[in-house]
Amino acid sequence: QGPSAAHLLGTDQLGRDVLSRLLWGGQPALLASLVVVITALAVGVPLGMSAGYAGGRVDQAVMRSGDLVMAMPSMIIVLLVLAVFGNESYLAYVALGLLLVPTITRIIRANTIAIRGELFIDAARVSGLGAPSIVARHITPRILGAVLVQATLTAAIALLFTTGLAYLGFGVTAPEPSWGTMVADSAQFIWQNPFML
Repeated sequence: QGPSAAHLLGTDQLGRDVLSRLLWGGQPALLASLVVVITALAVGVPLGMSAGYAGGRVDQAVMRSGDLVMAMPSMIIVLLVLAVFGNESYLAYVALGLLLVPTITRIIRANTIAIRGELFIDAARVSGLGAPSIVARHITPRILGAVLVQATLTAAIALLFTTGLAYLGFGVTAPEPSWGTMVADSAQFIWQNPFML
């Protein structure tokens, strides 16, 4: 059925309220996105800061490793992890987070290199501060904006991936709702009730 006073977004093929399923079904996708974001930031930010601050061979090693990871097809790797570990979808989300690390690393590295060349960093070195103190006290606060932007973009990518995986039948299983399974269910009834899709 379509929208009504009793069911604001209508009902699905089994008479269940679409709005309540939409709200409840967002939990798995949002939690999975959180896992991806935490994994990507926890690995990518320290790598980017160390590559940008240290430079030289450390920078080259981190960047070449990132190039290698970026050459891998993300969806196929995630599906491979799901095939190996069964329906342990959180391992797939950790794998997706690791596959998104190079993008974050590159952005954080570029910001760190720009800050590393500032005069106050030279003054901190001259005053006797070591690299860990300079990174923690002077560089980290200045890259937080870039970290927040990258976290937001990573969350959007993760949301698309997790919804796509649920659409393909991985992750949440029926009768539990998820955004991907709801799209898959509603696509079957697009001619009878297009509003549901």
